[in-house]
Amino acid sequence: MLGGLSSGVLEGMHPKPLTSYVTAKAGAASSTSHPHRTLPSDTFGLTPTSIIVVVVQSALWPIATNTDTGFRTIGATTRMVALNLGLSRFRIVRDILLPAALPHILSGLRLAWAFGWRTIVAAELVFGIAGSAAGLGWYINNARYFLNTPPMFAALVVISLLGVLVDGIFFWIERNTVVKWGMKLAH
Repeated sequence: MLGGLSSGVLEGMHPKPLTSYVTAKAGAASSTSHPHRTLPSDTFGLTPTSIIVVVVQSALWPIATNTDTGFRTIGATTRMVALNLGLSRFRIVRDILLPAALPHILSGLRLAWAFGWRTIVAAELVFGIAGSAAGLGWYINNARYFLNTPPMFAALVVISLLGVLVDGIFFWIERNTVVKWGMKLAH
């Protein structure tokens, strides 16, 4: 999360070259974003580290691009007022830009959660086949292998319920920040 926010802040504060880089990285699939590491398992083996690398790669870029979009949608007047107040560059980012970009940042976090959650289940499916006996993906694959349908659907229900729960947390955060501040309409 911090990596995505940092990339987005740098992207929003600096000119085009960084934006092009992040856009190119966001468009590439997480397993192909590093040419020297087509599959993380080539570098890290079939370990939990491989799953973490794939999940980070899938979640980093939505946060970065949405943070950048949030920074770029802040009006020039707001930026000039911050400069006229004599705020340091750090205080401009912390006190003006981040709160103003918060609706976009929350959207990026919500997307990163969705991409990361989907990626971790898929990675557990892949790495579970290779011998790591853990996670919902492994559980689904194991039930599939033994043609045990009820546990497969039970795992899918758990995945869905966790998704709804986390989305509810994001909804609560939005309602208590950006909706309360009048930056977004309640839904």
